[in-house]
Amino acid sequence: MQAGGGGDDPLDNEEQLADQMDSLPFLARFQYEASAKYLTGLFDPLAVLYKARESACPCNAHFTVSVRLG
Repeated sequence: MQAGGGGDDPLDNEEQLADQMDSLPFLARFQYEASAKYLTGLFDPLAVLYKARESACPCNAHFTVSVRLG
């Protein structure tokens, strides 16, 4: 990614994304409960934000919720 926010979206590269998701169990070192709590803590607020924006705009407009992990 380039400085200033420009650059490619890492979610557009499906092969790289699949490789990263495949390595997740090894990175978490099978600490399932702690890993699940951490991931839930990241995604639950995003789900609330998504639902709020979805209900605020019933016009089928698409939007993106961006977050920096880590």
